[in-house]
Amino acid sequence: MNDNFIEEDNSVNFYLLIKIILKNTKFILLFSLFTFLLGSSVSLFIQNTYLSSSLIKLKVLTNNSSISLPQSSGLLGGFLNPGSDNNNFKQIIVSRDFFNEIYNEPYFLEQLEAVESYNSSKRILSFKESIYDSKKNEWLYEKPSFLDSHKNFLKNHLFFEEDEDNTLEVSIKHISPYVAENWMNLVLSKVDEYQRKRDRKELLTSITFLQEEFSKSSFAEIRNSLTSLIGKKYEDLALINSSDYYSFEVIDSPFTPINIYSPNRILIAILSLFLGIFFSIFFIFSLAVLRPENHQPKIFKFIITK
Repeated sequence: MNDNFIEEDNSVNFYLLIKIILKNTKFILLFSLFTFLLGSSVSLFIQNTYLSSSLIKLKVLTNNSSISLPQSSGLLGGFLNPGSDNNNFKQIIVSRDFFNEIYNEPYFLEQLEAVESYNSSKRILSFKESIYDSKKNEWLYEKPSFLDSHKNFLKNHLFFEEDEDNTLEVSIKHISPYVAENWMNLVLSKVDEYQRKRDRKELLTSITFLQEEFSKSSFAEIRNSLTSLIGKKYEDLALINSSDYYSFEVIDSPFTPINIYSPNRILIAILSLFLGIFFSIFFIFSLAVLRPENHQPKIFKFIITK
């Protein structure tokens, strides 16, 4: 008996909810249309951004030779054997040391910190006049700090996604598609140059050390191993100096993006529409619960009806 009463009561409540919605269809549609138009209009004022990407395959860098030294070489053998992959592209690209390489590049900091808008028809960037004088190419106050700029670059502009087999997709986002492409080329060239300089320095240090050990050693076996090892180091040095891209292979070169990356105006409009539907239904239900009809002012009479 009680179960039947509960089921009947639930049916009546559900019927009343449907009835309230149907009675206020016009209000729901008008409010939803308003939020749809509002969201669409707001999205037009959001600055477009573009994404330039490049697909690269990291190379295996083994600068420490795998040539074995005899046990009599002691600590020398432990110091030099064996080699391991030291391609830390992903660590370098987000490091402060690397960012210092591009921080002082011409126009980089202005395009990072002072840019305000981009005119796509004229291909012209506009800068924030309150902090930067684009005519004189001068900062009106102190230029943005290195650490703040580094944080901004990593958070809002640089993205990378790792795939299988040491493949990386590196992307740069900016309001100008041409700046995005230029930065993408700059980052790739600077990372490669950074690793090239680092490994060249390590190799030259190793060669100097090995040559000193060669002159000190009186064992023929060790001297022969050191000679082979020094030759291998010179081969690695020649590879560093001769490669176009030393630390990675470019599979898909950076490009000038045509399509807008963000904002997704269609998605914003659809979400605005659904939010309008949700809040309009929530509004009429709240009125039905909180304001019994006999106590409602006349302004709400068109919303809740019998």
